[in-house]
Amino acid sequence: MSYADITIRDIFEVTRSGKSRENKYEIAYAWVEAENIMELRMLISSWFDLLESGEADGRHPSLNFTATQEEADHVIDELEADFTLERARFPDSDPNNGPGFNRLLPHSRVAFLEEIREKLKSSEQITDEANKRVNSGEVIPPEQ
Repeated sequence: MSYADITIRDIFEVTRSGKSRENKYEIAYAWVEAENIMELRMLISSWFDLLESGEADGRHPSLNFTATQEEADHVIDELEADFTLERARFPDSDPNNGPGFNRLLPHSRVAFLEEIREKLKSSEQITDEANKRVNSGEVIPPEQ
């Protein structure tokens, strides 16, 4: 299966491995976590598109965002390393060719980190969201 074809349900199955198949709170946690992973995948994809189109250079962090350039550079380096590692798993791809986020200008790297931090939910946020859904009677995972 191509990464492009991965669904929230696919991610859900991975995130709940080793967890109870009966505990509705653990199931809800895994579902909310899978949704958050998919949101981050979509954000990364949109930034890749911005980079490829040349529009990423126009992205700037908000004035009140306090991350350092070193933090942003570290996140970019980690993303590049993770993508390179994943690409090595596929025989038809160049394992030395990541997405190229290291091409982002310094201010764009910080803006990218800002958007990642806005989307990335903490364990506590995921737990709270999962509990709200279970307590409201939501069926998780949703019927296909």
